[in-house]
Amino acid sequence: MKAELMALREFEKDEVFSCISGLIKSAGQIDDGYKQEAVSWYCDSVCRMAEAAEMMGICGNLWQSWLAMLFAKTETPFSLAQERRKELDGTLSRVVKDDLETIRFYFNFDLKLIDEDLEVDAFARFGDYDPLRLENGALERNAGHVVQEFVDSLRNAPDTETFYGEILRFHYIRGSGQY
Repeated sequence: MKAELMALREFEKDEVFSCISGLIKSAGQIDDGYKQEAVSWYCDSVCRMAEAAEMMGICGNLWQSWLAMLFAKTETPFSLAQERRKELDGTLSRVVKDDLETIRFYFNFDLKLIDEDLEVDAFARFGDYDPLRLENGALERNAGHVVQEFVDSLRNAPDTETFYGEILRFHYIRGSGQY
């Protein structure tokens, strides 16, 4: 696994991504002096993921849904170049594929391990997230079904190449930065 993102470095600016990916990188190695701060940051991040899933009406793994939302809303040189176009080839495409190796590792990481590491019941409490069934229009969830379809396609990707293909397909059909 390559630890540092390059082409998708913009993801690092997202507080939730930064928190969770940092905890994944240091899993099993968090010292007691940092633990209290890490617990607070982690719980805030889990709550933000749950809030976003609820607002959009997205089901399933909160962390995977958050990553799909990042791909959908974050404009990068790669996503902007790929939107509404067939696959482009070049150095940037290769570096994105390298980054996706790391992101797929994060995507498939079981955050319950961080719960255990931090001795807190945060991610596990939300389980396989199921948003409230709201009566007609209580929350504006129009974009939620788009992100739900996208995260489901990423969940079903058996390898990085297929994961990459699903991201390309999303940007080709939906564009970049709209969700």
